[in-house]
Amino acid sequence: MPKVSEEHRRRRRARIVAAAMECFSRTGIQGTPVTDIIEASGMSAGTVYAHFPGGKDDLAVAAAVDTVRALSERILRGDFSDPVETVDALIDEWARHRPLLAMIMALWAEATVRPELARVLAEHVGRAHGTVRERLTEWCVAAGGDPEDAARWASGMTDVVRTVLSGTLPRIAIWRSTVDIACLLYTSDAADERSSVD
Repeated sequence: MPKVSEEHRRRRRARIVAAAMECFSRTGIQGTPVTDIIEASGMSAGTVYAHFPGGKDDLAVAAAVDTVRALSERILRGDFSDPVETVDALIDEWARHRPLLAMIMALWAEATVRPELARVLAEHVGRAHGTVRERLTEWCVAAGGDPEDAARWASGMTDVVRTVLSGTLPRIAIWRSTVDIACLLYTSDAADERSSVD
């Protein structure tokens, strides 16, 4: 039997995590049976459990790491030449990237009852927090600020950015869901009206 390459294993693992994220963002972590993830991944149960022996717990942690990594990559893409515009752009981008937004909401909810997930999220969110702080410090120093003062200011502003994003993302998720429901109801009513005319 040919040996499976590390790249092949990495691709299979990524496919399983993507399937888990898709399922979790649709039905939450608690509401997603592992069988749904297995089906969505197109892999066998044996393959999924070979990569994630802890089942849904391991998949939730992997999804958390990938989600926070995606957030960090979006932060790093910001040029921070204008911090306000950069944060606005991040919020706009996250609002457009609905699966990621749904995944964030599912992870925050689940972390309240899964200590390992809470630990992993805290560690990776801490890294993202550090990235924002570094970028704001660089911006402040480039604008002529003293490096020590810039670091203190950036630390405080990073807390403000985190607070704004923490409050904004749930509102975006609720707003987007409300709009989806309203559009669905409208199109359903319009279809009913058309069929009654026929």
